[in-house]
Amino acid sequence: MVLETGKNCGRIDTRVDYVVHIKRDGNMWEALYGEDPMSGDAGYGITPSEALRELATEMELPNERGGR
Repeated sequence: MVLETGKNCGRIDTRVDYVVHIKRDGNMWEALYGEDPMSGDAGYGITPSEALRELATEMELPNERGGR
């Protein structure tokens, strides 16, 4: 979140940018949001799109770390 200053003072930009890294992990694909699976969120699948769907599901559900 970005708080603008100057002529737009008081407006808050609520856009959120997500950077997801997709790579092979053994015989599976990994979609990773964050630095690593332990501190971020990750999804795995036999195709990149399956890994992304799994990641989206992981990001919607609260997890043991407090979740989103």
